[in-house]
Amino acid sequence: MKQPIHIVEDNALNSELLSVWLEAEGYEVLSAANLNAAFAALEKQKPCAVLLDVYLGSEDGLSLVSWMHQQPRMCEIPVNRSNGSGPGYRRAAHS
Repeated sequence: MKQPIHIVEDNALNSELLSVWLEAEGYEVLSAANLNAAFAALEKQKPCAVLLDVYLGSEDGLSLVSWMHQQPRMCEIPVNRSNGSGPGYRRAAHS
């Protein structure tokens, strides 16, 4: 059975690239483009890890991490956080 990994990423291209790579490595990939979808996916299936974009449009991806730490069955799941596009991207895009 493949181990599930959740990708929480609002950029469709980034999500697709990560999915292709992880599936080639033998993982089952579940993707969510926003926090509501991420919460629902985590309730449905416990992953072995979460790849999280901390900037999800107007949503704060770190709230997902806080919520996970409060859930006994999810508090030890590793979370890899990123800002999706490299240092300064969001700052420059919104200046």
